[in-house]
Amino acid sequence: VRGEFQFLTGDGGSDLLNWERSIEAVEQQTDTFTAFAVPGTTPIFVKTPFAGFTYIDSGSAIGAGRSPKPPAPLYNTFGAPHDFTYTDLNSVEKRTSWKYTYLLESPVESPKTFAASLVRPANPEFLN
Repeated sequence: VRGEFQFLTGDGGSDLLNWERSIEAVEQQTDTFTAFAVPGTTPIFVKTPFAGFTYIDSGSAIGAGRSPKPPAPLYNTFGAPHDFTYTDLNSVEKRTSWKYTYLLESPVESPKTFAASLVRPANPEFLN
């Protein structure tokens, strides 16, 4: 009888096998227009002034036997509902994906502002 065993562990022996996180700046137009349909006539266009700066915070993490907990958001001014996805990749690996959309009044001065938030957590948390 032959058998083979494989053990999956992450950095430092934790159950976090993979971690990816990125911040993307979305270019804003100075003004936007919204069209409203009016039955029997041409649409009405309403001009909306510049509304701030949008940043997308997204990523995924893979855990061994457990789903990683999504990271806490960096800001509390959201431009869209949070998006979380939990996927069983196989009988052991469980992926968590997230997406936060932030609206900020002023641009972030430097990508280094986010650098510490993008790294793999030293003490990962799990949902189950």
